Amino acid sequence: MAKLVVKRSRNGRGIFSEESIKKGSTITVFTYPIFYAKSSKRNGTWLQVGDSLYMEPLGFIRFLNHSCSPNSGFKIRGKEARLVAIKDISAGDEVTFDYSTTMHKDKWSLKCNCGNRKCRGLITNFDTLTKSLQNRYKKLGIVPRYAYS
Repeated sequence: MAKLVVKRSRNGRGIFSEESIKKGSTITVFTYPIFYAKSSKRNGTWLQVGDSLYMEPLGFIRFLNHSCSPNSGFKIRGKEARLVAIKDISAGDEVTFDYSTTMHKDKWSLKCNCGNRKCRGLITNFDTLTKSLQNRYKKLGIVPRYAYS
């Protein structure tokens, strides 16, 4: 697993890598209790891990910020959420993922403040992304099956 640290970022606090991480490498694995909820609107920090299933982000995962041009993504299987690098990550880089890759069947949205030149302005469900971006994320293996079934 990668050496990670929480420190100040443009969005408050974020998770930063203390070492270089190669594309395809596992950054960290989260295994937390999963619970059923009709909507993530009750708590915007929940990570959707199934159709109406969510994981409470305990510990440093709650500092994992969104980017419209992320360098990591989740591979979700059962009670395990594996964060993997989808680009090479340099030591000192903030580790980010696209929140939209795990969101499905929920009217959830959040104003984006990622600051990336490719910023979409609004973070929404996976099915609202362009088909080309959906296909790119699917090809990378970071979109759980529930998000597009």
